Amino acid sequence: MIRLIILISLILLPICRGVGCSRIYPYNLSELFRADQIVRATAVKYIIPPDPNTWTTGVPPSTIEFKIEEKIWGVDVPNIIVLNGYLTNRDDFNEVPLPYRFVRPGGRAGSCFANSYKEGAQFLLFVKRSGSGYTTDFSALGPTNEQLHSPEDPWVKWVKSYLNPCAQSDTKAADYAASSKSELEDLIAKQQEDLEKYRIAKCYLVKYGGGSPEAAPYFKVVDFYESTAVRK
Repeated sequence: MIRLIILISLILLPICRGVGCSRIYPYNLSELFRADQIVRATAVKYIIPPDPNTWTTGVPPSTIEFKIEEKIWGVDVPNIIVLNGYLTNRDDFNEVPLPYRFVRPGGRAGSCFANSYKEGAQFLLFVKRSGSGYTTDFSALGPTNEQLHSPEDPWVKWVKSYLNPCAQSDTKAADYAASSKSELEDLIAKQQEDLEKYRIAKCYLVKYGGGSPEAAPYFKVVDFYESTAVRK
């Protein structure tokens, strides 16, 4: 049994090489939400500056102070966190379709994690406690520290919809939590916007469960956005 568990673990591990990084199984958004805290934060300054003669794709010895701009999820969220990383003057936005199920370009080689941050830019950070500090390196090739275009970045909205799908929509001014089954069925049939279609389907399953035949289309919508392979 122990040998079988070890074998399965090795099969599921991402494949990381010096020139590239890949994984042999589809990404699921649920991996991100193993984080202890989710925050929108600004990369402010070095606490420990890097050695100018070395640069690693792994965990840098240099550390960066992040100012927390918004506490999205978690308990005992501080106002400042410190992460290992490098400060740069370059943007590193993710170009894959939303919701992100793949790391930004800076994390697609070597260790499978992005470790650079544009100074003064905002990032959506999924962090786990690590010893006396924090890390975003817990989901290989996952979007755990994506750069944001603005505080209202669509990626932030996707994450909030995952956490609370029945909340009032920012874009449609509709409170899905107050909708009946038939109303939600009618809404999703007419909806064209990806985020709202996902939100309606997720809310339906949260409110009414997935035990009935009527729930099958909602499972398909949620699965498409949460666990299918990255759409290029």
